[in-house]
Amino acid sequence: PPLPAGRGWVVGWDKGDFRGRDALAAEKDRGIARKLRGLLVEGRRPPRAGYPVLVDGVAVGEITSGNFSPMLERAIALAFLPPEVEDGAAVQIDVRGSLLAATVTKPPFVSR
Repeated sequence: PPLPAGRGWVVGWDKGDFRGRDALAAEKDRGIARKLRGLLVEGRRPPRAGYPVLVDGVAVGEITSGNFSPMLERAIALAFLPPEVEDGAAVQIDVRGSLLAATVTKPPFVSR
């Protein structure tokens, strides 16, 4: 979805009607309920899609993708989280019963 991913600029709002326009316009008017955020995970174990993200022990989001970053020498992930979970926030990822610590960050993970 373009709006939660921060890609509202790619939507051709001025190009007339298109499939899904009404739903996108409604989401734009009421504000997004979730936002795609980056996670820097402590350690090398990568979280996978579907794993819950917790804040203070409460599931607030879900991992969309994750992997090990050889450049950062740690695991990274993307997750849909509520907009109020800001950059720098400490979260946990439930990986089949064990919790991984992570920090919310704005992608890209590596700047050039």
